[in-house]
Amino acid sequence: MEQGEEEEEGVPQILVVISAGLSSDDISLGEQALKESNIYTFGVAIGETARSTMEMVSSDSSFVVNAPDLTAVDSMADQLLPYISGVAKREIVLHTQITQGM
Repeated sequence: MEQGEEEEEGVPQILVVISAGLSSDDISLGEQALKESNIYTFGVAIGETARSTMEMVSSDSSFVVNAPDLTAVDSMADQLLPYISGVAKREIVLHTQITQGM
């Protein structure tokens, strides 16, 4: 398959982002590009400070899980897998509206 061919065939595109702190750079363009591309984005926030960034990047705030520290990240897969499976099986569908200022 060529790059992007899966999307044309209706295969959901999924991305998992892991962060251990607040972003120090502007993530708004990347965040918007992900949402416009209909990529389902999940977030793993290590510690409480990363949660707000992960909520901005993730497709939905329910797609963010918290890990108290780096050693707990491995166990987050059990929390994310039902959501990822639901997206892949099309049991979870998000309806988003992206508006752009002129």
